[in-house]
Amino acid sequence: MTTVKKEVTERLSEAVRARGMLKFLHHDVISKGLFSTNFTSASGESESWKDQLRNREDGQLVDAFVTRLIGDFDKSAKSLRKAITFKEAVIIHQSTGCFLHFLKAFQQMAPASFFDESKENLLNQFNQGFLDPDLCHILTLQVPPGDIKSVAAFRPLVAKIDANLRTEKEEKEARLAQDLRQADYNALHAKLTADFELLEMSRKGKEFVDQWMATHCLLVDCSENMTSAVQSFLKFKEQFRQATDQYIICFLDTTVFPANGPHLQAAVQTLTTLLSMSSNMIGFVLYPQFQSQTTANALVKHKHLLDNSLVKGGVTLVNHAQVLFSKPDSTARDNRPLSQPAMACFHTHFAQNEFQQKSVAVRQGKLGPCPLLRIADFLGYDGDLAKPGASARVEQKGPACYAAMIDGLLEGLDKFADSDKLLFVDVLPNRFAECGRALIDRNLKESGKTIHYCGFLLNDFQTNLGAFKTMIYNAWDQDPLKSPPKERPQRLAAERAAAAPDLQILAWSNGRPIFPAALLTRFTEASPEFQKIQDWKKRFDLEHPAPLNSGNASQPNAPARAGGHCDFQVDSGRMPLDILRCIELPAIAASDFTSPRRAECAMVGKKPAIAITQDFSLFIGNTSDAELALDAGELFGFGRGTFDQKEIRHSTNFSKLLLRLSQDAFNVFDSKFQFYVL
Repeated sequence: MTTVKKEVTERLSEAVRARGMLKFLHHDVISKGLFSTNFTSASGESESWKDQLRNREDGQLVDAFVTRLIGDFDKSAKSLRKAITFKEAVIIHQSTGCFLHFLKAFQQMAPASFFDESKENLLNQFNQGFLDPDLCHILTLQVPPGDIKSVAAFRPLVAKIDANLRTEKEEKEARLAQDLRQADYNALHAKLTADFELLEMSRKGKEFVDQWMATHCLLVDCSENMTSAVQSFLKFKEQFRQATDQYIICFLDTTVFPANGPHLQAAVQTLTTLLSMSSNMIGFVLYPQFQSQTTANALVKHKHLLDNSLVKGGVTLVNHAQVLFSKPDSTARDNRPLSQPAMACFHTHFAQNEFQQKSVAVRQGKLGPCPLLRIADFLGYDGDLAKPGASARVEQKGPACYAAMIDGLLEGLDKFADSDKLLFVDVLPNRFAECGRALIDRNLKESGKTIHYCGFLLNDFQTNLGAFKTMIYNAWDQDPLKSPPKERPQRLAAERAAAAPDLQILAWSNGRPIFPAALLTRFTEASPEFQKIQDWKKRFDLEHPAPLNSGNASQPNAPARAGGHCDFQVDSGRMPLDILRCIELPAIAASDFTSPRRAECAMVGKKPAIAITQDFSLFIGNTSDAELALDAGELFGFGRGTFDQKEIRHSTNFSKLLLRLSQDAFNVFDSKFQFYVL
């Protein structure tokens, strides 16, 4: 009794007095330590459960054990009540310890509120003795910590907790997936909005460019011939019919003498033809300029060739001029010449000419000084990789230089009326059409009276056209937020014009935007984000409908791509089979599979056995007891053993069949083998 707590002794004594019992417990129940908080294996538990069942927290095990003993005594009929022996008590003691062990485990896994609700019910079932068979069975057959689901009373509670955990996990995953979808859609929404705004701005900008080009600028592609050049100019000039006076400057730039002789002759002939149309026309010819890649004799020869062609066309050669240059931004190493001979030309049909009488440059015989472009700012060259040659150094003078020439030719003329029109015809421009760039910049900045430009381009037509459109597009609306950023001089402006818009989500092909097909399947059909993407697609189709003829909509510089659509009208309108359909193949037992076979291949590992019959039908079989799951790509990718390559002739089904069969030993098909017809 010295190892038994005082509280336990008082509870036992009170139970005896309350029930008038003469004897409640045998002395060996106490003497063998069942009421001790520091009990040993002598109490009856197996060694493996000893530490698991020992509970020294305020004598919880002893208290529960005493409660159970008193309860069992009260449940017994009065005639059957007797003192509890050690053998009976040790079973109750074991069950109590095991129950408290699982109750503590249940408390650790269950929420506090759910544990409090279930604890009383569990204690009642234990005190009634309903759990003793399961608890004793666990102590006998299982090892610690045991399976709580083995106790019938705990099983539904644990299942409910697991179900709640699964539900909470699924709800958490659903919320997380919804948050991810929402975040993903928000990112897509921002990018799609930016793309649509960019396309809208691009569309408005292109409309502005087209309208501006139709009024101010005309480029004629003369890569094949110049027969239509004059007609194109006259058609462009027709819109200015209501003008009071029309002043036209025709420019012929032979700074680098063209290697294409026929085109040069056609350009000179075009110049003389234009000069013969009106007395308010001036032709300005830039003679070849000396540089290290030519000779003095060639320079004189080329000049005489031009003069002869001009005289033959009825043009006067009396108004010689000298164009003077300056190098405000160049270094001392720049050795380009500071002058260039030129000629102001007029047709002999007209005795008087407005330019000849009033232009200061024509009367003085000089222009300038005109600022030359710095070599480092040349178009089409890189200061480190590609440096311009001698001819290229004199060819590019810069738009500012040509703008100064044009202003010099117009200096001295009376103030133009609002109804007067000025036109500039670039009969033979240089490679970069710098006169056109200068006039477009002048007109966009409105730095003087508008001069309408017409250029006859032999080479790099698309490059210069793209550069002109880029200059106009960059200046439209005079709003830097709606216009692309400025570019470095070293980069060709045409590169930007030819490049696709900087779209973030939408694709670009053949000069038009494309809504990515992968975006339509990015979200599941039941999600609200899926419907929002569908709304974006509908808006895209309305704003950017597909062209009726995709061939005409492609840009000349865009790479050609083949495209097509399924034609479901063939085969009497029969629709193709769904590639995702589930095919139920007929099964044939081995005993019924008696068709003569040309070849067989035994099953190895997870690879099926195959057989080919005399009529070249292919059968696949499973000779193992386990289920064999195969994907479509795994049927014939065996990659094992060796093979023979044979050619089989005179077949009604195939003209040639290559058999790649393993030379492994063939197994005899037993009753478990089943063949599937393909």
